[in-house]
Amino acid sequence: MSDWAPVLIGVVLFVLLQPGLLFSFPGNREQLEFGSMKTNGKAIFIHTLIFFALYYVLILAVKIHIYTSLTNSQDLRWMTSTNIHVTTKIATFMDGKTLNYRCLI
Repeated sequence: MSDWAPVLIGVVLFVLLQPGLLFSFPGNREQLEFGSMKTNGKAIFIHTLIFFALYYVLILAVKIHIYTSLTNSQDLRWMTSTNIHVTTKIATFMDGKTLNYRCLI
């Protein structure tokens, strides 16, 4: 099973946090610009910090995992169907047991 959460979350955050696409902070003319499609060095630096902060929170603090597994594990050459399991840790109890949320897509 492969954990695809770091890849998928990284790609989504990279696309959404491009300076100038949705917003640019700081902007060229104003402090916060929306949809300007222009960027500067400060905005690139700030958006990089925002990206790594959100990535850290989602991957390491919230511990989101997206696992894929083949239903036909006998023959790995033919991937007939793929199950995607989304698992996240909700809570850890004092006795060491964890409460997980698992969803099959």
